[in-house]
Amino acid sequence: MERDILKKSRGLLRQGERGTLDAFRFILAEKANFPVKVMCEVLDVSTSGFYGWRDWPPSLRARRDMVILDKIRCIHTESRETYGSPRIHFELKNEHDIYCGRKRVARLMVSSGIRGCCRRPFS
Repeated sequence: MERDILKKSRGLLRQGERGTLDAFRFILAEKANFPVKVMCEVLDVSTSGFYGWRDWPPSLRARRDMVILDKIRCIHTESRETYGSPRIHFELKNEHDIYCGRKRVARLMVSSGIRGCCRRPFS
């Protein structure tokens, strides 16, 4: 069973190259296929740590990111999916009174697959 767990991880969870959160996410995704206790032992994380992580509420920053992402989606849709992160950041600040960094807007857009319209290259 341990071999199957490690094979399933496809080397993403090698010791030294992963964080505890990566292991917890993998365990959460695979708990239907393998026992949680065995996966925790194989991946060298504590079972109580996994259950504590699973039941912990989202942080204030994560909740704020969800609110900002909802606004980003609205602005992106209203702009006919043409605005990129600089324009969306400008509109968040000036129209919606939401103050956050441009890089935060860009990170949220990338993580949710939102892209602005790109200009054609000059020929």
